Amino acid sequence: MVFALVGFICLATVNLNTNSNAGYFFTYLIEIGTFTSGALVPSWASSNFPNNTTRATALGMIYAFTNLGGIISSETFRTQDAPIYKLALIVTGSFQGAFIVLGLVMRQYYVMRNKQIDEGKLEI
Repeated sequence: MVFALVGFICLATVNLNTNSNAGYFFTYLIEIGTFTSGALVPSWASSNFPNNTTRATALGMIYAFTNLGGIISSETFRTQDAPIYKLALIVTGSFQGAFIVLGLVMRQYYVMRNKQIDEGKLEI
């Protein structure tokens, strides 16, 4: 995900009219960081829920929020911003940064919860 954030920042700042090769490279960085998390996040989340009901609910919510990206992208990738789409890159990069922070917070939360379970202070 950090690769994607770096790609968004660089793609928004580089002049694509004169340096299209760099634009392709930064696009690949975005793809590496974005599509990798598409497989890792659901598997990570599903392994942190103790029963099928909460696991199914969590995965449903993850995919629902993931699909909101299509709605957001249709409003941010506007034709008047073509071919650079600077506003869209800033918005999607901001969401990527927020997702990184949220992932780190969730990781710490689950480490704490798993420690409590291991110490017997919390039941599953």
